[in-house]
Amino acid sequence: MQVREVSYQSNPSQRQLCVLVVDASGSMAEVVASTGKTRMQLLNEGLRVFKDDLMSDEVARNRVRVAIVLVGGPQDEASLMMNWTDIVDYEPFDFSPGGLTPLAQGLRIALQVIEQEKLALKSNGIAYTRPWMFVLTDGGPSDTAADWQGATAECREAEKQKRCVIFPVGVDGADMAVLSQISHATPPVNLSAAKFKEFFVWLSQSSSEAAKSAPGDSIQMASTNAWANVQA
Repeated sequence: MQVREVSYQSNPSQRQLCVLVVDASGSMAEVVASTGKTRMQLLNEGLRVFKDDLMSDEVARNRVRVAIVLVGGPQDEASLMMNWTDIVDYEPFDFSPGGLTPLAQGLRIALQVIEQEKLALKSNGIAYTRPWMFVLTDGGPSDTAADWQGATAECREAEKQKRCVIFPVGVDGADMAVLSQISHATPPVNLSAAKFKEFFVWLSQSSSEAAKSAPGDSIQMASTNAWANVQA
């Protein structure tokens, strides 16, 4: 796990928190025919675009703060792969696919790290906008039905209490009906793995807008037309 030491005294700026729950299960090793690359390779490239795009915004690079929860992968578990890191300090690294999809465990880890970081920011007198959680998966959860129902109930309650905003994103072949259980506020959106770069440019632009807003403000997120697959 990557861990960054933070000096809030050197950067007391308001923060925009965004945790990425990333599916790294074995199915992410499938090749996307139109690209000749695997879904995971395309996701890794997208994360580098995310970093580069945010770095071009002087405000966002010091305010947007990211954590990454990996679901599956060589260790076949959900884990906090990168703790909260300001974009200016973020160095993207490649993930490798493998294992199953313990998504319920990943959701719970993400909810936990959001609350931990909010407490850390409050204790240091740092303002923050409502945290975002993006859930990117190309399948369905491998957790037990009870674990999945419990984790999704916790997600919906967190949104109800305005502790965070959750965005489920289904990659090629994802079970959208299952993903719809994560959030009652935000329906899942379908994403082609071939458009991971477009997705992360959109996320960068939206994060930049959020970073410049005051806590409690409403923001207009960029259009998803560049990357979302519309289902007939």
